[in-house]
Amino acid sequence: MNEPTESGPTAPLAPVGDQPASPWATVAALTLLVGLAAVLGLFTGAGRTSALGNPVRSGESPAAQTILVLTGDHPDRAAAVVPAEFAAVMGYHPTVSGGLTINPTGSCSSPIDLPDRFEPFCRAHDFGYDLLRYADRSGRPLGGWARRTLDQTLVRQMHASCTAPACHAAAETARAGLGLNSWRQHFGPPTRSESILSIGTSLAGTVASLWTAPARELIGALR
Repeated sequence: MNEPTESGPTAPLAPVGDQPASPWATVAALTLLVGLAAVLGLFTGAGRTSALGNPVRSGESPAAQTILVLTGDHPDRAAAVVPAEFAAVMGYHPTVSGGLTINPTGSCSSPIDLPDRFEPFCRAHDFGYDLLRYADRSGRPLGGWARRTLDQTLVRQMHASCTAPACHAAAETARAGLGLNSWRQHFGPPTRSESILSIGTSLAGTVASLWTAPARELIGALR
């Protein structure tokens, strides 16, 4: 029973699960995410540089050529150089919308809400990721440069569309999420869909491997 006070009975406490998350907790989580990504060198390309590959050599493949156009000054022209078997392998034809070549059913798949203005860029990015999957399934996987270039292009387009600080902050949050996800997948072909739990587990294992591998080498050297 709640004890009465001078101003009346004390309001019942809300169950822990019903209490809204503190906005400061959200800010802290995002700050940690960006900080971790920066430490790992995801924004500068320092992380896993050996996996990035050679864009000139990879550019010989049709998928690579399409990605180079998609991330260039005229992304709408990528529709004209899509690999001939892309639709048969991936199950759809990309379309042109708003000056971009896109996956018409793509979206900004993010655990947090992003501005609606980012949606066209996310659809173009989704098409780019499908080009990575297509190249892998065709037996000619691209180097990590391709995924990194697609991610950088998406973030650049997001920032270019922004007119308010909150929008730029959302773009930086997307940058951190993209960087971490691409890094944990070794900048290789992206997986289709994963739960937040599976992403967290994979990320934890990847980060742990950075510490355990050197530790094993050190122990072996001391024996």
